[in-house]
Amino acid sequence: MRRYCDDGRLSIDNNISERTVKEFVTGRKNRLFFGSPEAAKNSANIMSILSNAKRHGLNEREYFVDVLNILADLPSLAELRELLPDRWKITHTALIKSTSSANR
Repeated sequence: MRRYCDDGRLSIDNNISERTVKEFVTGRKNRLFFGSPEAAKNSANIMSILSNAKRHGLNEREYFVDVLNILADLPSLAELRELLPDRWKITHTALIKSTSSANR
């Protein structure tokens, strides 16, 4: 509350954060048994990437499928940064969520 009183630009609630966390909490029971700590770590990485894609307004499924296809033929790890959602978005404007949200 102190931060809110010091800076009037801040929102008095944290609904955005709570909605973001709710997506992960909802499936918590489903993710209790990944089979190994390494599998849980991989899943956390994938969820983080997809959350980042969503934050950038991308269609998460289209982004993920495209990135997996590109990874299969990626010539070098130096080009890996270009697959991050913020950079991928620049070259794949047709797959941005606003144009594909009508499919929901």
